[in-house]
Amino acid sequence: MVTCPAVIDVLSLQDSRQSVAAVEKLSAGLSALSDVYVVSTLRLPVKLGGVLLGLYSKQDNKKYLELAVMGKINKGVLVRYVRADGKLHTVNLQNAVLADGRSHSIILRLGGLHRDNMNMELYVNCRLADSSQGLPPLVPLPREAEMVKEMSLIRNTILECQVCGFHEPRSRCSPNPCYKGVSCMDSLQYPGYTCGPCPPGTTGNGTHCQDIDEVTR
Repeated sequence: MVTCPAVIDVLSLQDSRQSVAAVEKLSAGLSALSDVYVVSTLRLPVKLGGVLLGLYSKQDNKKYLELAVMGKINKGVLVRYVRADGKLHTVNLQNAVLADGRSHSIILRLGGLHRDNMNMELYVNCRLADSSQGLPPLVPLPREAEMVKEMSLIRNTILECQVCGFHEPRSRCSPNPCYKGVSCMDSLQYPGYTCGPCPPGTTGNGTHCQDIDEVTR
């Protein structure tokens, strides 16, 4: 029996060690589970999309898996991933207006991960918006977590096996999405908050900071 891995709150990751551990959990989940869910509660300005979650190669920036919210009318989520044959595959899940200035909860189900054909289902506000069947399988992630980097531009993205109740927080800074020790300020501009500068000796965007020594190696 395979147990469900712990929830991964992407933007709560505060250092490279936590990021490596999160990638290892995700890699283990994709290799051991038949279904994986990506869940997010978000509010985007009108017609403004962005990357929800991405897993990329550190060597050549190749997309292992990327989920992007489309800002166009009647467009939902664009999923790009590397197939088992090494080629990039794109799935466009539509019939969902997400970039309208309103709060929405979305669930993306990746099913049949270890079958000959994979399937995807997009739920918006607990209703099935679109699905795609008979998709080529996802390539396994490298076992070395250091080979993979993650990025999330829309906060409050989590991955889990079971879904139960998601509510938008009152403040975009609670919990603090910024790097440990970096100040957070609510903002009217996307994505709803602004992080201060990274601590001395580190570099980054305030959300993710890394030791300068590690960057220059």
